[in-house]
Order: sequence, then structure tokens, then C-alpha cells
Amino acid sequence: MTAENQWSKKTFFETYLSEERTGHPIKVLGDLFMEENGKDVADLSYIRFAQGEVYFHNKDYEAAIFKWEHISNELEPWAKKNVGDAYYELGLLQTAIDTYKSIQTDNLVLQTEIALQLFSIFIETDKQELAIKYIKKAVSLNPDYENVTGIAKRFFEEREDWANAIELAIEEGIRTGSIEWFDTLIGYIEKGYSQAIHPDYFSNSLLVTCQFIL
Repeated sequence: MTAENQWSKKTFFETYLSEERTGHPIKVLGDLFMEENGKDVADLSYIRFAQGEVYFHNKDYEAAIFKWEHISNELEPWAKKNVGDAYYELGLLQTAIDTYKSIQTDNLVLQTEIALQLFSIFIETDKQELAIKYIKKAVSLNPDYENVTGIAKRFFEEREDWANAIELAIEEGIRTGSIEWFDTLIGYIEKGYSQAIHPDYFSNSLLVTCQFIL
């Protein structure tokens, strides 16, 4: 598992656990915190980040927020995203939204995670146009990320948003050359979902399909 996957899934704390460090993660990390804090030059951010994860998994969201608000290294953007996650779990959706939107990062995985979290919130709050905006942003940013295109496809189909579903199928068919996306597109057309779309819109997709077949 990559470091980004650990940060995303909140499992970074597991790197501090070993056969020599037994017991509950809260105690292990607490002992490590005190050990690090006793040094002349202490770097507590990594341990705090890990502690926040453990508190989060144990639904002590306020403690998790406190720990993550005191991160001052390269994990700070991830910590801020986690703060947003904690506010989301507490039902403070607007605070979560504001937190996510305030994050400045060039990390592609983190940008994708933020877009997906905002997508989820806007579905929950029935703000469909904003949900569309952020799922399309996630696909645009990182289409190969953890079934993000599958999530988008299911979302568009469930709300019968055939214009966006067709656009997704065309773009992903062209990008990946996958016959599955072309089959999906053909299925939409056969069911009559493309009647309002000019035939020229499908020209690039047809060219790629022909190349794929040949």
C-alpha cells in the first residue's frame, strides 16, 4: 500500500505498530508521543496525524480534529481533509464543505478525494448540479482512480442524466479504447437516449471504434 493510500484510508497509524509495540494503538502512539516530546528537537506531527486516525476510527471525532489541526508538515493538507471528514461524520456538512474547499494542494490523489467527498455531500443534500460538477471534476482529474468512472456512470444512469452518461461513455471509450464503454454507448443509443443529440457528436467515437476493431 502506498503512502497516499494509507493517508486516504486513514491507516498511516499502522506503520507505528509492530511485534515490539503491542497493545492498543492509542497507548502505543501515546507512548511514542511522550518519547518524541522528550527530545530536544521534537517532531510530533507524524504521531499526531496517526493519533487522529485512531480517534477517527473510534468515532472520537473531536479528539481527531484537535490532533489534525496541529499538523505542520507535508501531511497538513491531508490532515485538513481529514478534519473535513470528521465534520462530515458529526453532521456539520457546511463546515465540512468549507474545510474541503479551503485546501490548497497539487496532490492529484488528494484533489480527487476532496472532489469525491464534495460529490457525496451534495448528493446527500440533494444539490444535484453541484454533485454533477464534482463527480465530473473527479473524473477529469483522475479517471483511473478507484472506479471513479464507474461511480460517475452509475450516478448519471440513476438520475437518468443521459447527456452526461453519453458524454462519459464517449470520453472514456476514446481515452481507454475499451470495448465495454463503446458497448455502453451503443446501449444508450439503442434505447433512444441519444435522440436529441446531433449525429456529428459521435464521429470521434466511431473513428476510435473502427480503429479498435481493425
